[in-house]
Order: sequence, then structure tokens, then C-alpha cells
Amino acid sequence: MDWLTDKDKVEFIKEMKQGRKVDPESKGAKKFLNDHFYTLNMTSEEKAIEIDAIIYVGPFMKTGERKDALSGLIKVRNIHGEVTPSLLSISEAERWAKTTPFWDWLALGLVAISIFVAIGMTILERIKEV
Repeated sequence: MDWLTDKDKVEFIKEMKQGRKVDPESKGAKKFLNDHFYTLNMTSEEKAIEIDAIIYVGPFMKTGERKDALSGLIKVRNIHGEVTPSLLSISEAERWAKTTPFWDWLALGLVAISIFVAIGMTILERIKEV
């Protein structure tokens, strides 16, 4: 079901796992910030400070020319060098990247259909009794 995933989120996770920081202007980074950073309880002054990078803090495993993140944390660094507390672990971020609104709507649709079918069946049973 790869065609249902958000390509921007997946690209963000790939960049995060292959390097130590991601540019906050990329599409996936903006989605990450909207979902996990701007939802924090912050003052408007804190939200107004420009973000320098989204960073990965944790160990890397190097295999040949490639290095991949193992298990670490994702944080945000502002232009003053201040770093936020941990927003997500890399495994939580991978799960976030795989979620799409489609599944939420599908679940809601299935519940609605089952309710309508149950109501319809009840009505048909009442009609047959009469």
C-alpha cells in the first residue's frame, strides 16, 4: 500500500535517517513541524523565533558508504542554537510518516456503513413481523 503514503513525509524520514539535520523549508519538514512542533504549548514569541534545522540526536550505524540512524530522538534547533526537548523518537516518526488521512476516513466510512446496514436490517425485520 505504498501508494497511500505521503511522499513528503517519507522523504523527510529518509533525510533524517541519513543525516543529522533536515532543512525546515522542505515539504516534509513543514508537515512535521505543523504536526509535532507548532502544536506544543508555546508563547507566540517562542513560535516566532526562526527555526534553523530539525535535527536527529542519536547513534548512527555506518555500512560502507552509507550511514543510517538507529534509535534516536528528533528535536528542533532555532537560529540561536537552542534545542527543544525531544519531539519524537525516530521509530515514532516512521509510524507518523506511514499514516495518511485516507485510513481515518476509511475507518469512519466503515463504521457509518455498518450502522446504516444495522438500521436497515432492523427496519426490514420489523416490516416482516407486521
